[in-house]
Formats: sequence, structure tokens, C-alpha cells
Amino acid sequence: MFLWLGRRDVELHAVHVKLAGCHDQAVEIAGAVPTAASGLGQWGWLTVPLGAVHVDLLCDWVEESYRNVAPRKLVAQLDRQRRPGARRSRQR
Repeated sequence: MFLWLGRRDVELHAVHVKLAGCHDQAVEIAGAVPTAASGLGQWGWLTVPLGAVHVDLLCDWVEESYRNVAPRKLVAQLDRQRRPGARRSRQR
């Protein structure tokens, strides 16, 4: 799990991401707080209110969260796809 969207029945919708490098930035800019669900906040998970930051920055945090929990092989594959001129694998 690298992203949790929370529950539908809450007043303020948020995403829950696992951040390391951008942890302090998310707290300062978006008012993110440690995630209370199941004590996940103690492992770097933050609850980020939707609408608190521009969607591009939120996407950066979602990507960091993915990179923090994904297997190295998948992160390397993502890096290869982002490099200019990198060969893309064909989907069948």
C-alpha cells in the first residue's frame, strides 16, 4: 500500500501517504498530520487534506510514497521509463 484515500463519510477528504524526504514540507505547506489509523503515523504516514496544495505537488508526494514502499525492481522500472530515450516495454 502506498496511498490510502480514507473513508467516504468524512467531512474533509484527504489522502494518506508515506513520506520521508518531503515529510516536513507536507506538514508545513499542507498542514499534514501523522496518520492516526492503526498507528501508521509512527512510520512516516501523513494525512494530507485534499485541496490544501496544488495537484502537481500532491502528485509528487504520491510518487514519493510509492517509491518509499514499492519493491526496488518496480522503482527502477519507473526510473527507466522517465529517462529520455529509454526503451519502453511493450504491453500485450
